[in-house]
Amino acid sequence: MWFTFALCMLAGLLALYVPGMAVSRALGLRGAFAVACAPLASVALISLLCIAYGAVGIPCNGASVLAPVVLVPIAGLLASHILRSQGRSRWSLPERAGRSSSAFDFGSLALYIVAGLAVCVYVYIKSLDGPESFYARHDNITHLNLVRSYLDSGIWSTLQTSNYLAAPDYAVSRAGGSFYPAAWHGLAALICSLTNCNVPIGVNALNAVLSGVAYPASMWVLMRALFPENRGVTLWGAVATMAFTAFPWAFFTKGPLYSNLLAFSLVPAPLGIIIASIRQGGPLRKALLPLGALGLLSFVSLALAQPNALFTALVFLACFGGKCVWESGWNASCPRKSTLLLVAYTCGVIALWVILFKLPFLQAVIWFEWPKNVTFTNGLFKLFTLSFTASVPQALLVTMVVVGAVACMAKRRSWLLLTPAFFAGTYLLSATTNGFLKHLFCGFWYTDPVRLAACATMFLVPVAAYGLWTVARCASTLLGQAIQAGNGRRCAAAVSAGLAIVFCLCNFFPSYHMPGQPKEDTTDTPFGRVKHRLSGFYALDDEKVYDAAEQAFVRKVLEAIPEGALVLNQPNDGSVFAYGLDNLNTYYRQISHEGETENARLIREHLDDIASDPAVQKAVKETGARYVLLLDQGVSREKGTWLAQYKDPKSWRGIDSITDDTPGFKPILSNGEMRLYEIE
Repeated sequence: MWFTFALCMLAGLLALYVPGMAVSRALGLRGAFAVACAPLASVALISLLCIAYGAVGIPCNGASVLAPVVLVPIAGLLASHILRSQGRSRWSLPERAGRSSSAFDFGSLALYIVAGLAVCVYVYIKSLDGPESFYARHDNITHLNLVRSYLDSGIWSTLQTSNYLAAPDYAVSRAGGSFYPAAWHGLAALICSLTNCNVPIGVNALNAVLSGVAYPASMWVLMRALFPENRGVTLWGAVATMAFTAFPWAFFTKGPLYSNLLAFSLVPAPLGIIIASIRQGGPLRKALLPLGALGLLSFVSLALAQPNALFTALVFLACFGGKCVWESGWNASCPRKSTLLLVAYTCGVIALWVILFKLPFLQAVIWFEWPKNVTFTNGLFKLFTLSFTASVPQALLVTMVVVGAVACMAKRRSWLLLTPAFFAGTYLLSATTNGFLKHLFCGFWYTDPVRLAACATMFLVPVAAYGLWTVARCASTLLGQAIQAGNGRRCAAAVSAGLAIVFCLCNFFPSYHMPGQPKEDTTDTPFGRVKHRLSGFYALDDEKVYDAAEQAFVRKVLEAIPEGALVLNQPNDGSVFAYGLDNLNTYYRQISHEGETENARLIREHLDDIASDPAVQKAVKETGARYVLLLDQGVSREKGTWLAQYKDPKSWRGIDSITDDTPGFKPILSNGEMRLYEIE
């Protein structure tokens, strides 16, 4: 199993980096930058190709998707080399990178990836009790079932998403497919298709690649662009990137937010390219085409992964743009010009925000109501201790952030604090208030404090890295003076290595209990709490809405019924996961009633009357269903393990009321409260 997991991770790396690397090189990115930015192009190309296949009816699978997105970019790369050899294309980034710089770039990028994989293995992979572990929570209904629907149907288009893509119309309980930002689901389906693995293994492997490789590599691009002349801060960024609990780890236990995990993992890279390009200067005409193409690919990949990533990037770019406007108009003898330019620029940004806020197709997201969940005092505590999402205070990391913030202001880098300050404010607004202002400032992120906390911590990474570098520099200076060291560089390296070890030991220390104390008296640490939540939520043998016993029963059902037979089910008892995880052809693959067919409503409310109600008989006959599955037969909502969204048992009374004595149903499999009935 773990070998298959490793193979799936390799397939994920192949899908994310091989196609995009050729595109990055063709667009003028050099060396490590071409590697780190590759997922931007890969995600866009794979998603667009799947949309095109869906439009013309070509089925998607590992070979039909991966082959074109690898071969076409390679052809483009060869063409770009020919043009470059003829002197027609000379733009590249970074243009001034010499051999030593290139060696540092690859070395520092490797450090980010090694650190990312190490933390990923420690925090995420070791918390799983097996490669098939899964989180039986609401958002995974869509994630797991849609990936399975993609694999069964060969339709991987984000414009045609549905959990019923492979089902005939008469066996579908809901209306047809629609647009959904499903780039993550396409990647998961691609990995499963390439390796022929089960859906949860492919999903877990993809998430490991995103959190352990793609996100650190993307952050490296931003750090390298922000601190081009300060290699020390860049190196410390490898430690700071993975040091926060709010991202990426909170996305595994809230939701889970897998689509947003992909989107936010990609965000830093295009921001770094924009900053590096502006600072590089040179003729605009040479850079316009490649930068425009890279920008378009970045836009597509973020929009099809999760559109709120575009607004996350917009906030950062607005702050960076304000800094550029101020500097371009600054004159010590006449500061009024800079002030007026900055005021005009700010008014333009506000106007753009209001326009986006009013766009009709964004209203469902903007006005999604995520109610406040903490008091204002508690929210402030969570904010200033970085304990945003069910964690404990990260005191050492807070100290480094404070030191970094002071150093940024002292070195005239205060603009780096604007973006995290904005997201810190929106987090507080989202978590502690309700009302119009919450939707105005937080609506693009579903007014979700977890997503906003992730945005804040993502842009605190450069500040924390600057703080770590400042502390290391001061410590090495003091130590060098104390021992009168002759080799300052060697002393600084030793101090930095020691400080990195101490910081990592303290920051990532697991929860513990003192000798002689009861086991339940455990002292929680930030990452100890994260690991505990991950291991609990993803455990296969723990009691949850779709636990190991129920999954084993479903697999017996698959052996007892004809292959592909349609099974009526009560999705809230956990069977909503049976299609995505075990490929049981269930009728209800979502718990919402919105958009359901009339047959689905009749079955849901009156199936127990099938022996006496001709309308129900007709509805069941039209679906082609022959079986009914109940995983919590006769168990009340209060006493059973049901989905948290199961609020109205009356709406499922037609299925919940079925017993072994109900006319029209013959029990053919049973185990405790689990039943499989054949419809007579």
